Amino acid sequence: MANEPETAVGTRKRAAATVKAGYEDEDYSVSFPLKAVRTGGKDKRDRPIEDVLWAVHDFKIYKTPQGVSPHFSDDPVVAEEQRERYLKLGSQLAALDHLIGRLPGGDGRRGSTNNRSYYEREMARGIAQALSGDEDAGRETMSHLTTVLEQKVGNVGRLYYFRMCFLVTAVVLLVGGLMLNLAPTGFDPGFAIAGMMGAVGALASVAVSLRGLSVDVGASAGLNFLYGGFRVFAGVIIALIVYLLLRSGIVTQLSATGGDGAMDMVNVYKLAFIAAAAGFAERLVPDLLNRDQTPRPMRPIAPPHGLQPRDYR
Repeated sequence: MANEPETAVGTRKRAAATVKAGYEDEDYSVSFPLKAVRTGGKDKRDRPIEDVLWAVHDFKIYKTPQGVSPHFSDDPVVAEEQRERYLKLGSQLAALDHLIGRLPGGDGRRGSTNNRSYYEREMARGIAQALSGDEDAGRETMSHLTTVLEQKVGNVGRLYYFRMCFLVTAVVLLVGGLMLNLAPTGFDPGFAIAGMMGAVGALASVAVSLRGLSVDVGASAGLNFLYGGFRVFAGVIIALIVYLLLRSGIVTQLSATGGDGAMDMVNVYKLAFIAAAAGFAERLVPDLLNRDQTPRPMRPIAPPHGLQPRDYR
């Protein structure tokens, strides 16, 4: 065995790799050769090939409706090495595939062609670098692409979030306006005004902080819609709680109605401002309500001219 010709050793390695790869041809050729991978055809798992993103003499990288996939070399030994390099990229590939699937458009899972083609080609470039032996460059390419995609998917999520905030605010304003105009006699209009302005305050808060808003890049568009709706509803509820405090007398800064039970315009403006502040940032509400009620430190009284203050200690 020690003096066995190198060609025999290589042949045996090739045969072992062939058996491991699942090829049955005695001449060690593959049942699905590299040249069979072409746009418009099907891959070895019978998936339609939409485009060949990267093609060299010993591997190809292509895309199907399910994502980006490689086809390894016709040489079983080389194919086994490529397979090992590819498996090392598993976690990064899974993250990229998930992020590309969160892009808008298409069937809801995959992004539209304009959105995804650049990212899929960059993903193919990272895979090609790894399969060619430069695994560090491949991982670096994918790491950079992951960062870019997280930012893009985050921006899309923020847009969905704000859209839902705007939609819920519009619904609250519509319902509040109907309540003010169609409510029966005796209905306290302060509730409608507080709810409407709480929604407006919440929407303003989201608009101001939209750029830095933290969103879950793994969440679907539907979840981001729900998150946005919950934020506006929270602003409405907080504003209503503040109004109940005002009406109950626990907080006496605002008298909501005049002596005849009618709300005067001055108090309408006060209520609208406080409710909007409650929806904007609930943490500001206690300071706002207690500003005029917080005891101020008494200034020392100066003694009459010519007298010195007595020390009673």
